[in-house]
Amino acid sequence: SAVSYFYYLRVIIVMYMRPARSEDEHRGLGFGLAPKLAVIAAGVAVVALFFFADRPLEWAHRSAGSLWTPPAPAVAALGR
Repeated sequence: SAVSYFYYLRVIIVMYMRPARSEDEHRGLGFGLAPKLAVIAAGVAVVALFFFADRPLEWAHRSAGSLWTPPAPAVAALGR
């Protein structure tokens, strides 16, 4: 535990408690058009699935049900 405290606290210290080397150090960093569109598409998909999850859940249930069917004697034994 002590080793993990040292390791993780060191990360926090480096991230938040040291001054930046310069104001312009991170100015040139940014995302291109493709990553921005991917994030927007993923967000739209999450919102759409939140409101319209019935059909994908039905497909998943039908797909999972088709993976394995118990053998006939087991089905007959369950019906008794």
